[in-house]
Amino acid sequence: MYQLKKAEITDVELIQTMAQEVFPYTYRNTLSQEQIKYMMEMMYSYEVLQKKIKTQSESYYIAFKENTPCGYLSFERLESDYFYIQKIYILPKYQGAQCGSFLFKSAMEIFRNECNSTFKVGLNMNKENVNALKFYQKQGMNIIGSRKHPIGNAYYMDDYILEIEYDE
Repeated sequence: MYQLKKAEITDVELIQTMAQEVFPYTYRNTLSQEQIKYMMEMMYSYEVLQKKIKTQSESYYIAFKENTPCGYLSFERLESDYFYIQKIYILPKYQGAQCGSFLFKSAMEIFRNECNSTFKVGLNMNKENVNALKFYQKQGMNIIGSRKHPIGNAYYMDDYILEIEYDE
């Protein structure tokens, strides 16, 4: 049903196009338009994405359904046994159609293949994103804390910190 592709430099514009649709949609009732614009530039400018993919500071993957992009994932390996999911975003048209579950399970498979032992996965998510919280809890993640931190330009991110541990 879904296919996964590791993103390359040539996929930067595709990731940007998806982000331009899904990010404002996701936070339309949570963040101001000004903050959305600021965060889009901070996280999704061509230069930022190109650098992250080129240096492999984050690994990006794109989900496709019948050759049509439907979502993306990015993560970092912070320690030998700890992975941090930066982003899982699903285009609105594909939300509720198992694309998010596909990306999450694909990430866990990647982590398992890279780790070969017990490992943990963490992420931060906006406290007001109720749908995302339900999704992550359904995947077995638990809230382990919260964090409100400045991101610049007098904006803050008010997040839950979630985590899950996998045993081989």
